[in-house]
Amino acid sequence: MKDESIESNKFLCGDCPTRWNSTYETLKRVVDLRSIFFKYEEDDTNYERELSREPGARAPGHDDFGVAERMVNFLEKFKDTTESVSASTKPLAHLFFSELLDIDTHLRQWACDVGYCDMVSSMRTKFDKYWGKLDELNDYMYFTVLLDPTMKKDFMRHCFKSIVTNNMDQDVPLSKYEIDKKVSDMVDGVETRMEGLFKRYEGMIGKVGHNSGSQESQSKENVDKRLGKNSFVSKWRSVEENSSSASESELVRYLCEPKLNWSKSFDILKWWKQNKERFPSVARMVRGKLLTFSLYLNFKLL
Repeated sequence: MKDESIESNKFLCGDCPTRWNSTYETLKRVVDLRSIFFKYEEDDTNYERELSREPGARAPGHDDFGVAERMVNFLEKFKDTTESVSASTKPLAHLFFSELLDIDTHLRQWACDVGYCDMVSSMRTKFDKYWGKLDELNDYMYFTVLLDPTMKKDFMRHCFKSIVTNNMDQDVPLSKYEIDKKVSDMVDGVETRMEGLFKRYEGMIGKVGHNSGSQESQSKENVDKRLGKNSFVSKWRSVEENSSSASESELVRYLCEPKLNWSKSFDILKWWKQNKERFPSVARMVRGKLLTFSLYLNFKLL
């Protein structure tokens, strides 16, 4: 390694048949240290003879390292995704849906490769067994996407559009209008079901906030005094407030706000902590779903 000017603390490791990621690690290290193999071949006359002892075995050539490097590129996506969804120190539930779609896209791309199509086909079968119907997953997986202020319905539309486009009959393709209509119906369906869950959380907040009613009443009385008991203004305010609360729930207000621009430093829990006064019931959903559902999915995927 010193002769080849390679600075690394890595050593070759054996492949473990019960751990697929060991295959990635083995091949990655072999590819990174390929020049060392060629250096051994030049300097050690016993190198090729030692590696050719077993029937069918031989010293690796340039083509072999090319094959290994391509396999590393294929497996790297699974390695990165596994590490991403296995973290235990941060909420991850809002990312699972996008990770599944990323794997789905990765398999579709490699299915077109002649050298990988058979292997990808068997992997696709197993993937579809658990996650194939990406438009029929547990609703909580969709809800957590909507609860991410950097994604919301914009990203949900993008996800469903990808699913509809990939799964439609290519012999009878849908028009752009039909795709958009189907996607819109799917997103609306998720939002409607989420509204049902929201109402339960809203009921919990209502019970907690019952004791604050006297404070609100006192505040209203102070406003009335300041306006000189102006019945005309009071009637207008009453109608306006009732109309607003009836037509727009807290959840709808949150979803209708423009999504935030994502950055590496964005902390979803910190954002909700800062905005829990604006969306108390939705924030309660976040505390419940982004944390407990993350733990559930981590357990299920490992």
